[in-house]
Amino acid sequence: MSTIFAHSGESIDNGFGDHMMDAGHWANDGGFTVLWMLLMMVIIVGGAVYLFTHIGRDTSQAKDKDPLKIAKSRYAKGEIDKKQYEDIKKDIS
Repeated sequence: MSTIFAHSGESIDNGFGDHMMDAGHWANDGGFTVLWMLLMMVIIVGGAVYLFTHIGRDTSQAKDKDPLKIAKSRYAKGEIDKKQYEDIKKDIS
């Protein structure tokens, strides 16, 4: 079907070959091209989600680990008394 017949009866290939009759390269590789594209999309999107969810996490954890803030919080909750708070404050400074 992809061959054009000239007036002399010889066939001329129009450049499409048999790719117009089948699915072209999509069918020739068994669908692995689509599989690889989907796999790459999952990796890229997954990596982007991971990065965006973990970007600010380190800075917020660093603020919460300030020893003086922890001591103040424990003192405010009644976990330590004033003398222990003052000792911690003196040791940190």
